[in-house]
Amino acid sequence: SSISTLTSNPGGALSLTGYYEIDFSNVALTASLNAFLTQVNGMYPNVFDADGGIQDIAFNPTNGMIYGYMSYPSGASVIGRAVTLSAPSGGMSVATPVGTTLNTVPGQEAAGVQFDIAGNMFTLFTTGGYAQVNLTSGALSTLAASNLTLSGGNLRGDIASTVTATPLGMSLLSFNGRNNGVANELSWSTAKEQNNKEFTVERSADQRDWSAIGTVATKAANGNSETKLNYNFSDNAAQAGVVYYRLKQTDRDGKTGYSSVVSIATGNGSNIVMFPNPADESMKISGVQTGNVIRISDITGKVVRSQKVEGNLATLDLSGLSPNMYIVEVSANGAALYTGKVIKK
Repeated sequence: SSISTLTSNPGGALSLTGYYEIDFSNVALTASLNAFLTQVNGMYPNVFDADGGIQDIAFNPTNGMIYGYMSYPSGASVIGRAVTLSAPSGGMSVATPVGTTLNTVPGQEAAGVQFDIAGNMFTLFTTGGYAQVNLTSGALSTLAASNLTLSGGNLRGDIASTVTATPLGMSLLSFNGRNNGVANELSWSTAKEQNNKEFTVERSADQRDWSAIGTVATKAANGNSETKLNYNFSDNAAQAGVVYYRLKQTDRDGKTGYSSVVSIATGNGSNIVMFPNPADESMKISGVQTGNVIRISDITGKVVRSQKVEGNLATLDLSGLSPNMYIVEVSANGAALYTGKVIKK
């Protein structure tokens, strides 16, 4: 209510009783925040569609520190990392990254964070799953299911304190997808299953709105197995462009959990190939078309190269880039066709 009464003052400082400014001058966080703010500006006035920011903070009962989880867009996905916030001093709280890990899985925004009484931090994601955060490295553990009810396949808002941990009814070894020229093929394997009933395959064009497109029954006898089991599913009705998939696992007692998200480029994007990879001073991308746009971003989401395609083979200049991993995105008319990773030697 205080913010709604403010007078416009572009570039000026705000003075709000009960509010504190967050200092993001830490070099490891500045680019992350800029990636989020750039998306916000690009989507204005529909800023609620932007992915990222610090969605929630929580107090660690064992060391008295304040922690949060920061998400920001990177290509067609979302990267996340844990941060600490110092106790406010002079109206300012300083943000510092936890460790150096940039979490690319599950590729979703955080909906909230929570600590248990032992000081273990958990991040809840918009898919309804949650994972523990390593407070040294910042890395996430394997995603597990919560008992929260989703709306339209998504979870929004600061409701992390309502989470009750419920273990998944299976241990997922892998979840992969590919386009075979006719359909999108999904495959996954489980190491073990307990009280498992079925897998529901869900599809999305934007990672926000999900729809069920099929169900695969468990192969485990009575829902229980201690051996590796393999599953497959084909989607013959996927639209052109980048399509996202996830698995909803349902136990026999009705509890559910979600896998991480995989993306498959269909239509024109399914023929795109990057080579060589790793690369030295340049690399090529085949299967593109005139008018496509290629963007190369670093791991913080900052665009470091951008070019418009002429023909069906593009050469990317990587000279001057530091040895590291980069995200390559190919788009057509603003829609992502392909997202891949390249290692610059």
